[in-house]
Amino acid sequence: MPIMEAGLFAILVGMAFIFMMISFKFGALFKLFSTILFFALAVILFAEYDIAFTSVTTSGTTTIEDIRFIIDSSNGLNMMLAWIFVGLGVFNGALFFIEMIPR
Repeated sequence: MPIMEAGLFAILVGMAFIFMMISFKFGALFKLFSTILFFALAVILFAEYDIAFTSVTTSGTTTIEDIRFIIDSSNGLNMMLAWIFVGLGVFNGALFFIEMIPR
């Protein structure tokens, strides 16, 4: 299965939640960013990407690749997280459209 770096995944999750929290104070544009990020994370997980830390160590002619899985696509956890991200994306999208309706 394809692997996505856990560091990038954590940054995207953090940005999505930070944008969601900021949007309650500063406006609708952050809700839109949060919605896009949550849906992007859901698509990544629905595509059955493994989330893992990888490191490559080279000494002389020997190369050792170490992979530590955080979210493995074989145990079904990624689908549960993907649906949670879809729910958060729908929630933020609905709040965005409600905020855009003129009163």
